[in-house]
Amino acid sequence: MQTDAQTPLRGKAAIRDKILNAFQIYAEGGTIKRAVGEQKISNLQFYQGLDAHQDLKALYYQIQAYRADMMADEAYELSTDTSITPQQARERASIRLKIAGLYDRSRFGEKVDITMTGQVDITAALLEARNRSGRPVSDLVSTAVPQVLDVLALPVREATDKETVAPPNEAAFQMQSPFDD
Repeated sequence: MQTDAQTPLRGKAAIRDKILNAFQIYAEGGTIKRAVGEQKISNLQFYQGLDAHQDLKALYYQIQAYRADMMADEAYELSTDTSITPQQARERASIRLKIAGLYDRSRFGEKVDITMTGQVDITAALLEARNRSGRPVSDLVSTAVPQVLDVLALPVREATDKETVAPPNEAAFQMQSPFDD
């Protein structure tokens, strides 16, 4: 049996209207999960609707920016609230500012400061390049030049003494595997 959230909606207009109604709940401070649940659409239908309608996707990001503003305002209100301890106010404000940073990273996200105080000196690299340009190609290779050796045929095994008359025993020259039974 299918629930209301699982039943397919007829037409793009129905999905669009449900997503707009969900945006109303989301913009007023509700969560997307609650907004989608109240509109009886699935999460998949919600996100597919955003992908299908670029204007809805732009509205979604605009609402997230507004929510970031609301979170920053709540963090300020918590910092001035005297009914809770300063530690509780600091923790709650910190959480809201982190969430605001997720909604709008450019304004409320963590700032990363990358400053270089030193100067980059490439004169050594330029001198090395100039020195290398005048060298012959064989000097540029850092490995030794490989030598090519002619492989001679191995001599046939024969007896090394002059007294042996019988040919050598081939079984004596074969390696026995310790794993053979």
